Amino acid sequence: MMRTTPLCPVLKANAFFFPPRYGRGHFFREHYDWFDPVKDKQMGAIGNRKTSIFAYLVAQCQGGTTVFPNVKRPQAQEWCDSGLLKCVDENGENVEWLEVNPIEGVAIFWQNFNAEGVLDTNTLHAGADVLNGTKYGLNIWTREGRFRLNEFYEEDNE
Repeated sequence: MMRTTPLCPVLKANAFFFPPRYGRGHFFREHYDWFDPVKDKQMGAIGNRKTSIFAYLVAQCQGGTTVFPNVKRPQAQEWCDSGLLKCVDENGENVEWLEVNPIEGVAIFWQNFNAEGVLDTNTLHAGADVLNGTKYGLNIWTREGRFRLNEFYEEDNE
């Protein structure tokens, strides 16, 4: 019996892809993309998630922003005028944290380690509630080391 067979047994890079779909009422709670090395022993040779990219593939929705509550929003007006960032909330108040609007073709990139090589708590983020419509994204995580796909996909010939 075969569970899953990869197209190629070795991925010659250190990236992993995940395409989430968000519909009305869908969100993703606050989280880090990196793993706590004390609590998460599953990393093995591939190491932690070094960098993260989230790309908006389809953004036909209201809501659904990506929120970084520990990062201050750039104050330059062009960020607001471009529509890239949410700068004013529903009550007309300024948004003080970084909140990226879902725009098709836009990607957000961040490093999960700071300049000293320590996991960065400023990377805490969330996918805000999609009020209506649909949002498709693509998560891409690079890892500290290379990995083999067959570490994740096994053949069971029983």
